[in-house]
Amino acid sequence: MTYDKIIVAVENDEMDEKLCSRAMQLSELFGSKIKLVHVIEPMSPLMTAGIGGIVPVAVDSGEQTNAVDEHAKVIKSVEQSLTNLAASMINPSVTTLVVEAADIRDAIQTEAKALSADLIIVGSWGRSGLALLLGGATANNMLKDSPCDVLAVSIN
Repeated sequence: MTYDKIIVAVENDEMDEKLCSRAMQLSELFGSKIKLVHVIEPMSPLMTAGIGGIVPVAVDSGEQTNAVDEHAKVIKSVEQSLTNLAASMINPSVTTLVVEAADIRDAIQTEAKALSADLIIVGSWGRSGLALLLGGATANNMLKDSPCDVLAVSIN
């Protein structure tokens, strides 16, 4: 088995370096193409930040315009971060993609299917129990219905 096309699900700076390092090791071994994918939640026109997190409220057009502008800035910032990360990997076949989607697993798996990826690399904090429920479970969720192999890289 070879891994010709690898998707790396990047989430934050703390884990990205370790995930990309593992992807580079596999790329050197198999001559793989690597795609860095970051999923960002889409902005809802009827949602805004509140004291308790994101809550549905009616917003006027001025607030909406500002929210759209801020969301666009966030996307640009993530795209630039991915570009910088790809450039640091010293592999000419690293590409990047920012996806707006509410479900990380579905977005990554959709991209894996579209690319005919052989491997998805995700970070795992090794949480269990309540910490897993509260802290997210991207690595565990990725296993369900995955179109290809999944490598969960321990971040601890």
